[in-house]
Amino acid sequence: MRYFYLKLGKGNSRAVSWLTGNNPLGRPAAVIFFGPCTIEDIRNGRTDSQAKRFYESSLVEDRNKTVMVVIGQGRAWFLRRAGELIEHEDPSDSENLWKIMPVEIISHKSLDQIPPVLAGINANTFLSQGLTVKLNLGETLKRSTAH
Repeated sequence: MRYFYLKLGKGNSRAVSWLTGNNPLGRPAAVIFFGPCTIEDIRNGRTDSQAKRFYESSLVEDRNKTVMVVIGQGRAWFLRRAGELIEHEDPSDSENLWKIMPVEIISHKSLDQIPPVLAGINANTFLSQGLTVKLNLGETLKRSTAH
C-alpha cells in the first residue's frame, strides 16, 4: 500500500468543503492546480513531479493500492480514488486549469484519534510545503485508516 499526504488548498483550507462535496462534482473530491497545464501535460511529464504522482494514483491499476491522507482543521481524512481525473475551468480562477479527482472517504477521525507523528504532519516544513508527498509510515497508517 502507498500513502500520500495531500493538501487541498493553502494549509488545507479547502479540505472540509471539497470533502463534503462543495465543489464542481457535488461529491467528495480532491483538486490540484499547477497553472494552465492539462492532464495530457501531466501524463507526458511536462509539469511538476507532484502532479504526475497525483495523476498516476488516479489510474485504475493504482487506485486500490494508494491512500491519500489529508490533515486539516482538526481532522484527518483517509481517501481512495473513486474515478478518473478530470479538467475543470473555473471562472473565478483564470490562472489555473483545475484537475479534479472524485474520492471515496475510507475514514475520517479527529486528530486525537491518530498517532501524533501523523497528526503533526503539517508542522513538518518538508511535508507541508508539498502538494503530494509519499509517506513511509506503513503500519502507523494502516492502523489509522481502520474504521
